[in-house]
Amino acid sequence: MPPKIVPRFSYSTRNAVKSLQQQDAGLFRQVFAAEDWLWEFFPSVEDLLTQGQVAAAFIDGELASVASTLTFTDHYCELGVATRPEFRGRGLALECARALSRSQFEQFGRRPCWRTQIGNIGSWKTAHRLGLVETSQPEQFVFLSNYKHISAKTSVVP
Repeated sequence: MPPKIVPRFSYSTRNAVKSLQQQDAGLFRQVFAAEDWLWEFFPSVEDLLTQGQVAAAFIDGELASVASTLTFTDHYCELGVATRPEFRGRGLALECARALSRSQFEQFGRRPCWRTQIGNIGSWKTAHRLGLVETSQPEQFVFLSNYKHISAKTSVVP
């Protein structure tokens, strides 16, 4: 069982980015219902909010973008981001991913990693702007990481 996560972060940026809590589960599920892959490795949204983390950007009180811990180990966390179409192109996914990466590293020492479908240019750009480096994978996904230690070998099963 992973460690219990305490209330995480609330950073002042040009857009309000905050950590979603249990009381936000319904809103998260409703707004990102079509993006249920954001919590697919957890039994429910509530479990994600208890065991993982979600950073969320709000614009004028509306949930606009999120970054979530898709899965994690003692040393790494895979991030996923989604932004509502009407809010895309504003850097919200990057802000959420930065906040979540910072929180995961500061609280648990976890380094972020990223998997995206080939052709998902927005996701790819966000990962690169986050400082992640692309690795070679002969799959339909591109795996990006900032694994710094020697001889790190990674693979992702789509």
